[in-house]
Amino acid sequence: MKYLLIIAMLSVGCKSHLPTPSPVRQKELATSSYQPDWVRQKPSSPGYYIGIGNAPLAYPDYQSNAKLEALDDLASEISVTIESSSLLNQVENSAGFREQFRSAIKSTTQQSITLHEQVESWSDDRYYWVQYRLNKSSFEQLRAEKKQKALDIASEFFIKGLEAERSRELIQSLHFFAQSIEALTDYINERNEVTIKGTSQLLAVESYSRILQIISDIRLSSDSSSYTFTAGESSKKVTFKAMMDITPVKNLVVILASENQKALNTDEKGNIDLQIHRKPPSQKLVATPNFDFLNAYPLTWALIHNFQPNQLTIRFNIPPITIQVISDEKNLNQEMNQQILGDFLKKLLTEQGYRVVDRSGEYLFEIYATTRKGSELSGLYTSYLDLNLKIKNQNEEVLFSDFFSNIKGIHTSYALAGLKAYQNVENELSEDIKRSVEKNFINKE
Repeated sequence: MKYLLIIAMLSVGCKSHLPTPSPVRQKELATSSYQPDWVRQKPSSPGYYIGIGNAPLAYPDYQSNAKLEALDDLASEISVTIESSSLLNQVENSAGFREQFRSAIKSTTQQSITLHEQVESWSDDRYYWVQYRLNKSSFEQLRAEKKQKALDIASEFFIKGLEAERSRELIQSLHFFAQSIEALTDYINERNEVTIKGTSQLLAVESYSRILQIISDIRLSSDSSSYTFTAGESSKKVTFKAMMDITPVKNLVVILASENQKALNTDEKGNIDLQIHRKPPSQKLVATPNFDFLNAYPLTWALIHNFQPNQLTIRFNIPPITIQVISDEKNLNQEMNQQILGDFLKKLLTEQGYRVVDRSGEYLFEIYATTRKGSELSGLYTSYLDLNLKIKNQNEEVLFSDFFSNIKGIHTSYALAGLKAYQNVENELSEDIKRSVEKNFINKE
């Protein structure tokens, strides 16, 4: 009995020396032991997709955040695979494209989860947890119904595309095939097979193939790949024709690029009539069919926007237009040794691609300029310059005339003031003269 008492006393003494858990640790242990199993470890079920989400209680809208996370987790349970016969698998260089649309399909899947139900929720003093589940068979049934509706819509557009192609309404057929693809956006990673008039068709793949085939078969042509202008010939008529095999392509936008961009539409015969002016630097013209209207269909455009259609290049042999410049420049009725304005105009025309000649030019530029005395004040003299510019053709017909007056010059004598007025024309009015020549001759030539 004595020994039992000693053992009991030792036992009590040992327990009194064991460390007592801190209040925080005691709370953690209590919380951990109280957590539901589904919080500690995500459950799995053969008949349900499971989604778990949580959010700190410190968040203003913690319940909504937790539910969104649970939906995202639920959607991630639904695998997105790329079937071998799908359009997504057959697009060339599609690595980045696949990832982009895999993410888009996942997002669409999340938005389409309408049959989910909340199983449980739980919170401690820091976090709020929620569990969602989705019946797999119900989800697949609803998804199959939605896909069938999409297939029906895509089939209608595909059939219309084939009919438009057969009747050679080629631009319209591109619209229909693109609409067929767009109807299947949420299913481009899957085999979208239907039977149309007894023939099995992979709708998205076939629509994509038809679009590329039509674009690649459309070709532009003209009577010649090069044209030569002769002296005195101011313009030429050039006709472009858009064809697919032997069929004209009407209502096709064609971008014409030379020194600027111009967009024109083919007529009912697939033609574009263009007047090419003999004006530098139009030495080459590139015509490109434009299919930017397909950017109204996001998935289709992502698939085909890098595809390059057939271009047509036409070259022009354009000899420089010859211009003779005659300049009559006087200072106080005295002939000037240097033709200041004449030299300025020759430089301007040369920079624009024209060839200045001494005689027999296709055009004649005439400059008449003279100065007159103004006033004198404290030893400073003022002179004024008047300038007339005329442009004539070979028949001496005046095509354009412009007048600049009262251009002031100030110096220590009237003669020097007159020279100063000429310099002021070059320094202050050169842009006005240049714009006048461009507007009335260069841009019309």
